[in-house]
Amino acid sequence: MKKYLLFLLIVISTQTISSQSKFSNGFRNGYKEGYCHNQGIGCLSPNPPIAPIPNVNESINSYQDGYNRGFERGLSAQKTNSNSTQTRERYKTAEPGFVDNFTYQPNYDLQLYSIKVTADALVELNKKSLESLDNGDYDKAIYYSDKYIGISNRLKLKEHPAPFSIKAIAYINKSEYLNSYNNLKKSQLLGFDDNMTINMITNITEDYLKKQMEKNYYSNVKYFCEHVWYPNNYTNYFLGLSNYYLRNFKEAKKALKKVNDFEPAETYLKAIKNKEDIPNPFLKKTLPKKNTKGLWQELIYNYDNK
Repeated sequence: MKKYLLFLLIVISTQTISSQSKFSNGFRNGYKEGYCHNQGIGCLSPNPPIAPIPNVNESINSYQDGYNRGFERGLSAQKTNSNSTQTRERYKTAEPGFVDNFTYQPNYDLQLYSIKVTADALVELNKKSLESLDNGDYDKAIYYSDKYIGISNRLKLKEHPAPFSIKAIAYINKSEYLNSYNNLKKSQLLGFDDNMTINMITNITEDYLKKQMEKNYYSNVKYFCEHVWYPNNYTNYFLGLSNYYLRNFKEAKKALKKVNDFEPAETYLKAIKNKEDIPNPFLKKTLPKKNTKGLWQELIYNYDNK
């Protein structure tokens, strides 16, 4: 049932565009001219039929292609009508007739053609975005992926993970970590499961946040975590840390309370309650020797639900 409703939505969205195409306009005018060809100035043609689907050598955006097809059809109709009546009164108009609901009869063949064109366009956009990604042209990869998403949204099609995963890879290569992370999470929600890509982007993002903490750029970490599309334990923990070291203890507490089953988050909550100070675990000078085990390792490496 859902597939049928989706088909109807696409059909309705393409009906108006299809009925007003250059090919259709050309066909109607060509039909009238063909029907009255060599019939004198008093000839009145009947209502043209619905325009056919353009063939392989014709374009739906070509008025001339439609005109040529309509002229041939009209000329053929003239000869057929002449043969059936045997005689023709040059200045006699066609008998008026009621065409049942003519204006609102959709051209289903043309609509199906439009659906196929849309599907082909999406395949082509996906192909171009992948080619751009392979060629290192990340801006074009993002551009083609956005075009894909735009068409899907306008036609209310089910979202596909491909354009979002492509954008995630393109953005990470442009060092736009927030955009990359957001598109990665979006693609995962839609079913993207390439673990190599997911781990690569997640690790690079984690390294970026660690370096920002190491350099005391807490505001950068705060901005990142406040603008993720899908907050999780990982981003809530870093949001809590950034607010803690910015001395926004109320906001730090609020974020850290959203972190589930992670002992370091509890440690910071206790520190806030007892007004204790915890040194920044990401500063190099605070790191213990390589073989030492302790809380600092949990603070840096043991994240839940990355």
